[in-house]
Amino acid sequence: MHKGIKGILRYFVLTAVILSIFLGMLILFAGIQEARLKKAEARRETKIYAERTEALLNSLFHKTDILESIIITSNGNVPEETFKDLARSMMDSPGIRAVQYLPGGTVRYCYPLEGNEAVIGDNIFQNPKRERDARLAMDTKEIAISGPYDLSQGGFGLAARNPIFLTGEDNQEYFWGFSVIILDLPDAIESIHLEELVQSGYEYSLHCMVDEQPVVITQSPGFTGQKTIDNIIHVPNHTWTLTLQSKAGWLPWKEMAAEAVIVLLISLLCGALVYMNKKRGSRFITWRSRTS
Repeated sequence: MHKGIKGILRYFVLTAVILSIFLGMLILFAGIQEARLKKAEARRETKIYAERTEALLNSLFHKTDILESIIITSNGNVPEETFKDLARSMMDSPGIRAVQYLPGGTVRYCYPLEGNEAVIGDNIFQNPKRERDARLAMDTKEIAISGPYDLSQGGFGLAARNPIFLTGEDNQEYFWGFSVIILDLPDAIESIHLEELVQSGYEYSLHCMVDEQPVVITQSPGFTGQKTIDNIIHVPNHTWTLTLQSKAGWLPWKEMAAEAVIVLLISLLCGALVYMNKKRGSRFITWRSRTS
C-alpha cells in the first residue's frame, strides 16, 4: 500500500512537471512572437518618423535655393534690402534662426541682424572648426551642414551652407560664396512630433556624431539606451539616428508571469486529478482483491 501511494504521488509530480514545461514553453514561444511583432512595429515607427525628419530637414535646407537663384540672376550683386525681404519670406517655419549671405565665404548680410551682429564680417574659411564643411560644400557643389553644435549666437543648432557658382565672361564657372540657413534645434523639427512616440509606448533619442563625438539632438526623459531599435536619417554630409526603446520592454514579462502562475495552478490541478484517479483506481483494485 505504501509503495502504491508513492507510485501515485510520482504520477502526480510527473504530470504536473510535464504539463508545466509544455505550457511554459508555449508561453515563452508566444512571448517571443509578441516581442517580434512589437519590434517590427517599432521599426515601422522609426522608419515613418525618420522619413518625416529627413523630408523636413531637406525642405528647410533647400530654402537656400531661393536665395541662390536670386544671387545667380543678379550676378552676385544683391542689395541688402532685397536680401532682407527675401530672407524674411524664407523664415516661415519654426526653428529658423537666421539666413545669411556670404560672398567669398564672408558674412556680409544676416537676417535678422539683431542678436547676430557679431557674425558680420566673419569668414568661414578662417574658422578651423567650420572650414572643412565649407570646403566640402565647394568641392561637391552640394549643401553641407555644420553641427549640431552650440551656436556662437547662443543656443544649439546647425548651419546649412549652399555653395553658389556663377559663370564668368569666359564661360568658366567660378565659386561665388554661400547662401546659409541657421536652424535652432530641436525647435526646427518640432512639427515632426516625436513626443507622440512616448504616447505610443516608446522612449526615443535622436542623435548623431559630430567630429567623432556623440551629440544628442533631442530625446525623451525616460530614454536609457537599453535594447533599442535604430533607423538611419540621411542629411547632407552627416548621418543621424533615431533610436526607440519600449517603455515596458519588448518581452511582455508581466503577462508572461501571470500566465506562468495560471499554468502552475492548472498543472497542479491536473496532477491532483491524476492523483485522485490513480488513488481511486488503487482502492478499487484493493477492494476487488479482498472480495474475490
